[in-house]
Amino acid sequence: MKLFLRRDKSDESSRFVVSDECGRDIYKICGKKGACVDRMALINTKGDTLLKVIFAPFSFFTICNISTPSEHFSLFINGYKNTDYKFYGVDWNILKSSDGLSFEIINNDKSVVMIQSISRASSDLALTLEIFDSSKDLFCVAVCACVNMLNLDGIKSAATVNL
Repeated sequence: MKLFLRRDKSDESSRFVVSDECGRDIYKICGKKGACVDRMALINTKGDTLLKVIFAPFSFFTICNISTPSEHFSLFINGYKNTDYKFYGVDWNILKSSDGLSFEIINNDKSVVMIQSISRASSDLALTLEIFDSSKDLFCVAVCACVNMLNLDGIKSAATVNL
């Protein structure tokens, strides 16, 4: 399954929009910024909340709690430049590439769950999410949102990268 994640600044509560290969928006990630945390929700086109994310940035680490009514896990991101990732509640690891925007989520058995890469296929710069475990697609989208919340300008500045 291939999805595209792009930054959405259409209103104060919007964070990201997720579209399919045909360009149709299928999910929206909205949030409410609090004093210390950003509470986000992944919403489908009908307006149903599919999962919730609590994004809590601190000085030297960030915690993302991702949950549905039936599952829950946390992502701890260490380091000022989001260099070290640790999952609790799921057996995933993140392998980040040198460009800072591309990474892979892998299981402990070394099978690839998802790959995030920069997409230049459309005029609207987006991040491509290739999800290989369709049962965890919503969680993959939420992890990408958490990782990319730390570098909101990273998606915008990626357009100037020459390959």
